[in-house]
Amino acid sequence: MNQTKQLIEIGTCAAHAAETVTAGDNLMWNFGYVEHVLEVKPRGKTQLVIVGTSLGRFGNKPSNEIFERVIKRTTTVVKVAKLHSDWQILAGA
Repeated sequence: MNQTKQLIEIGTCAAHAAETVTAGDNLMWNFGYVEHVLEVKPRGKTQLVIVGTSLGRFGNKPSNEIFERVIKRTTTVVKVAKLHSDWQILAGA
């Protein structure tokens, strides 16, 4: 089943279930903010803790700050990869 997610200022994007996120992935959020995933930890039966660092809007302002985001395993997320100087949205599952 193809999933999509609507991101503010970005539009409709291919999406993945959060349970498919692994360390090393890059996620895009509203307004084009990109997060680099450092670690994914289970939290109970229905949630995950994503440990990451912000790369800023469209990856233009990396941060050294590490934070944790609690998210349901079924929540859709947008995975992206940097190709040359642009961020490409990865096809959904």
